[in-house]
Amino acid sequence: MGEKEPASQIIARLRVGWRDHHAISRIPAHCSPSSPSGDIVDGREDEESTNDDLRLVMAQFGRLKCPVYHTVGNHCLKFLSREALLLALKANSSYYAVDLHSGWRLLVLDTTELSTHAGWPAGSPQEVETNAFLNAHRNQVRMKRWNGGTREEQTQWLRSQLERAEIDGARVIVASHHPLAQGSCRETHRCWNGDELAAICAASPAFVLALAGHDHPGGFVIYRDRPFVTLEGMLEAKEDSNSYAIMRVYEDKIAIDGVGTGVTCRLVSVPVNGQPMVSATFTSVAPRL
Repeated sequence: MGEKEPASQIIARLRVGWRDHHAISRIPAHCSPSSPSGDIVDGREDEESTNDDLRLVMAQFGRLKCPVYHTVGNHCLKFLSREALLLALKANSSYYAVDLHSGWRLLVLDTTELSTHAGWPAGSPQEVETNAFLNAHRNQVRMKRWNGGTREEQTQWLRSQLERAEIDGARVIVASHHPLAQGSCRETHRCWNGDELAAICAASPAFVLALAGHDHPGGFVIYRDRPFVTLEGMLEAKEDSNSYAIMRVYEDKIAIDGVGTGVTCRLVSVPVNGQPMVSATFTSVAPRL
């Protein structure tokens, strides 16, 4: 979108688009919109301006008549502390699990936790772990300052949540800001420990779909028979236009319907105790660079 267009206008147009597609005005009580891609603010030149943007954007989200589940992005923390951001998002934690409807569960990851922009105090365990990981993998293409990953504690949390979902017979959607699987985005924009996280997800029979953002052109890959979708960024849409997607979850499939420059795909699944993917089609992906 236009570089100077106010964030509140962008989100307002998104909200109206959802309403016009019956995603808001007629949404059932058990359905919830999500902001899986993160970066709900760009992060301007100082904390005050960034806070102004955040208040305007959150005011638009506040007008929705159903819950919104946010994902932390690298731009969110550009001039904000983690504590201030979570307070504004009304979130108790930067990564969490949500039970959706009829045996579906959403796991939201924080892939900014292990990063140089996470805002950890100098000498803290978080900073020590970040620097150690960065130094050990420095030659990897994805080890860019705008990327990040999960610390060991969160990685183990993901394992335990997937194991719990298997016991509960739930099917799982995993949302993160940085794409996880190789091929789902440009390698320069992928999660630092994406290989490990994607393997953990794909190894679980409960896991059905991964959603991410960060890499504005978007992307899609089938990794170990599971779909990893990177949603296009709104910044790639023309000014005064739209870019978003409505995801509908059915018993036998997930449909992601893109609007504007948003992605469109059909992901077909079977019950959790069988093979989760039997077919997938995907359109409207920008050319890879």
